[in-house]
Amino acid sequence: SSAASTSNLVEVGETRVLRRPIYKYVKYLRTLIGIIAVFVVFSAGISELISITHIPLGIYLIVIACPVFLLEIGFLLKTFCGTDGICCRAFSLVLSFDKIKRGLLYMVFSILCFLDLLGPDVYTRVAGGFLVVTGVFYLIKDREYKTVKTYLNDVNVQPARQQTT
Repeated sequence: SSAASTSNLVEVGETRVLRRPIYKYVKYLRTLIGIIAVFVVFSAGISELISITHIPLGIYLIVIACPVFLLEIGFLLKTFCGTDGICCRAFSLVLSFDKIKRGLLYMVFSILCFLDLLGPDVYTRVAGGFLVVTGVFYLIKDREYKTVKTYLNDVNVQPARQQTT
């Protein structure tokens, strides 16, 4: 009976579904950690500027905090402007920089936070850690959904009659 019912199915397209139910919450966690990373990186930059001996590292951290901030507020732009609003057109480069590109950028940004030759303090290493964790979340963003085929029951197909003996 189930074989007869599946033969009436017609493929009508594809849709994207979550690979695991837990991934429903990953986007909120990723956004939260990204926003925290912005504040931690900016604060670490100010801390390094105040320490006077690490002024170049402090400038670097404040400079990278700016693009990280713009990248992390992208979800607000999409929420308030939609996909074709004037904000979205102005920030199209920022909004297109997502998933693997953003993850790799955060990883590259974090490298100088861990180099001993620059003498970073613990707070700078924590900022680098937040950048790495946020980068990993964006690297796996592409794997959250899978594409599955969708089917509809074809009403034009006549069900096969069962022969009685």
